Amino acid sequence: MTVIELGDVTSGSEQPPPADLPRGYDRRLVRRAGAALIAAACLVTIAASAPPEPSHALRTLWSIPFDPADRYSVTPDTVYAARQDNLGRLEARDLATGATRWVVDMPDPTAWPTFVPAAGVVLIPYGRVAKEVKAPDGSTYFNEIYRDTIALDARTGAQLWRRPGEIYLATDDGVVLSDRDLDADEVRAMRLVRIRDGAMVWARADLHAQRVTAGGPDPARPDLLVTVAPAGAVEILRLADGFRVSAGRVIWNVGSPDQGTYTDVFVDGARLYVRVAGQNSSALTAYALDTFRRIWRINGTDAVAAYPCGTLVCGIEQYGFAAYDPATGAIRWRNREIRNAWPASSGRLVADGGRLVADSVDHWTLIDEATGRLVADLGGGSPVPDLDGRVAYLVRATTAPRGRTAVSRIDSDSGTVGVRGAIDWVTDGSCQATGDHLVCATVAGQLVVTLVG
Repeated sequence: MTVIELGDVTSGSEQPPPADLPRGYDRRLVRRAGAALIAAACLVTIAASAPPEPSHALRTLWSIPFDPADRYSVTPDTVYAARQDNLGRLEARDLATGATRWVVDMPDPTAWPTFVPAAGVVLIPYGRVAKEVKAPDGSTYFNEIYRDTIALDARTGAQLWRRPGEIYLATDDGVVLSDRDLDADEVRAMRLVRIRDGAMVWARADLHAQRVTAGGPDPARPDLLVTVAPAGAVEILRLADGFRVSAGRVIWNVGSPDQGTYTDVFVDGARLYVRVAGQNSSALTAYALDTFRRIWRINGTDAVAAYPCGTLVCGIEQYGFAAYDPATGAIRWRNREIRNAWPASSGRLVADGGRLVADSVDHWTLIDEATGRLVADLGGGSPVPDLDGRVAYLVRATTAPRGRTAVSRIDSDSGTVGVRGAIDWVTDGSCQATGDHLVCATVAGQLVVTLVG
């Protein structure tokens, strides 16, 4: 079951996605190490300064004009693109051929759809409402919410249904829609509808939640919804039918972006975690899901962020990275050189080990999840995850010849890096991948689809 989670539906939340790599211009949640392995370093050197492998390893399939402000997203067989000069016109193109399947005008050019390939549905936000808010420092900003959601058939672009509510989470079977107040501070109601026909499965209209999150034993297939009220009252709902599994109370700090204080919540199969981060203090606390008994608490974690990370709980700290045992809170390992990490495959994490002074590019490693041990040095550049979250490619600007981007394929189990060739110079963070297809926006203003051998 494919899951697309859009994160906390309330404003002011700083709960991080599992990753901070951009996914083209439709960003999908991934996160940003140690000594270099000679073999991998050689591969990176080849990618950076030597001619690539024979060009038959890469084959350009098609391209279209694409400006920096344009957006796109990739599914297993389709590229969806919206060009700025089309004022929100969304077009669906065949991934292999570039043939246009359909074109529709989005109701709001500023919104970006949610794509659910397995269900054959495209979800489009509708009914944008914006409210200007004045901050204590005198500056102003806008809170934006969407009142409705429209579902389109991914094959034809025809409208399937329209329902009240803003997209919170979409699976292969259903869509969780939420209603927020105009200040975007509170979730008032939530409902689950079937994704193909919009039929109501369950609804809750009595919520006053400051935070909503989804999770469960398998983060890729959440089966629980968690709502937290400003005073710390928590409800655990079963995603399938809205049944209240448990309820209780946790120590909760509402948080204030103006004061630099943030509170987040996440959940696995057995525990609920509350993370408080601030300029003066921080803490990470675990509660039992069924009784809300406090299991452990770590004060002064120095955590900028914390999140589920394979079988561990990962923490991004101001001066490094830590991996915690979810059952006890004990530190499994810590690395001051890692800035961020996220699951790459079973038992493996991809880690951003900081900047290479000479090249001024991010340096990536593959590490063992349980111990933090270095498995392989992936080198410098930008990792590109596949749609399943596994790191599939590494792209890096070449130095000779200049104005090109080297493409390497990564085996995220072994860490093997294989150079495949070079393509036109791409914009940083603009690539997405699905299977053997790599889609990138180039500096020259093209969206290019490449078949990688």
